[in-house]
Amino acid sequence: MPILKYDGKFWCPGFASFTGRATKKSKSGATEHAIQDFAQKAVASNLLSQAEVDKWIKG
Repeated sequence: MPILKYDGKFWCPGFASFTGRATKKSKSGATEHAIQDFAQKAVASNLLSQAEVDKWIKG
């Protein structure tokens, strides 16, 4: 039986040229990790600070 995996993608074309991506076993997990990937790339590109990302993720 094949293992089902979901691809998540998060992007904001007006803010950044990159895309956050993730593959997970659940739809919500793929989405969550794609957002985290996007946020990490935004920090690495100096578009967001780590403090801003931490506050945003905590809600």
